[in-house]
Amino acid sequence: MNSMKSIAIIVFHSLTFISMIIADIILKKKHNKSVTGDMDIKAIPRSIIWLPVLATLSWLYLIVHSIWYAINPLILDYLLPIKVLRSDTFSIIGIIILVNGLVIFHTSQIQLGRSYGVLLQEKQKLITGGLYRMSRNPLYFGGNLGYWGIFLLIPSWSYVIALVIMLTNNHFRILQEERHLLKIYKDEYQEYKERVGRYFIWF
Repeated sequence: MNSMKSIAIIVFHSLTFISMIIADIILKKKHNKSVTGDMDIKAIPRSIIWLPVLATLSWLYLIVHSIWYAINPLILDYLLPIKVLRSDTFSIIGIIILVNGLVIFHTSQIQLGRSYGVLLQEKQKLITGGLYRMSRNPLYFGGNLGYWGIFLLIPSWSYVIALVIMLTNNHFRILQEERHLLKIYKDEYQEYKERVGRYFIWF
C-alpha cells in the first residue's frame, strides 16, 4: 500500500505542475505575458498581508512533506501523525479522492482554454459550461480535493495545519478574482454568481 500511496502522490504533484507550466508557456506566447497571475499585493488588507506569505510557505511544506513521505514513509512518525486515520481503508478513500480531484482539476483547466488565468486584463469569453455549470471555481475545487486526498494518505497534524492555511489563502484569492471578473463581465458574471455556487453547486 505504501508504494501505491507514493505513486499516487508523485503522479498528482507531477501532473499538476506540468499542466500549469505548459498552460502558462502556451498562453504566454499568445499574450506575450504570464497569465496564471498571483494575488495583487496592493489589494490585500495590511491586517492579513502575512497570509499569502505564510500560505506560500505552507504550500511548499505540503509538497516537501508529501514527496518526502513518498521517498521515506517512516518520516511520517516524526510529523505529528494522526494514528486513527492510518489504515488501508482511509488510504483507499484518499486515493479515490485524489484521483477525482486530479480529473476535476485538469478537466476544468482544459475547459477554460484561452480564459485560463483569470487575472488577464483583456476580456475573454466567460466560461459557464462543463464543470463550470456546477462550480465557479472547479480548478481550485479539484486541486483542493487532491490535497485532501493526500492528507488521508499521509494523515498528520502538521500537514492539515499547512493545508488549512493554504486553503484560507486560496479563498481570499478566489474573492479577489471574483471582484475582477465582476468588473469585466458585470451583469453577466453577477447572474452567473447567483446561479452557480462558488465551490460546488449551492456552496
